[in-house]
Amino acid sequence: MPKLLIRILSLYCLGLFVLLGAIFLNFISSYLGLMNWFDFLQKTNPINEVVLIDAIWLFIIYPTCLGLLTLALATVFKSKLKKT
Repeated sequence: MPKLLIRILSLYCLGLFVLLGAIFLNFISSYLGLMNWFDFLQKTNPINEVVLIDAIWLFIIYPTCLGLLTLALATVFKSKLKKT
């Protein structure tokens, strides 16, 4: 398989895993009763309607989890690409 096609497939898989990770985090937020990004964006004045725990979840924990997932998967894909 050409290297360019392998890289494109790797990027697709990375994006797919990030999407699945975001969906999983949305399930977690619903289970815990926390606001998710869909709820946040539907508010008429979201900054004034967010409680502290929701803000911590949305602006610190959620992006950190997605970033760690992306870093872990990119490391795995990078090591796989070096072997090809």
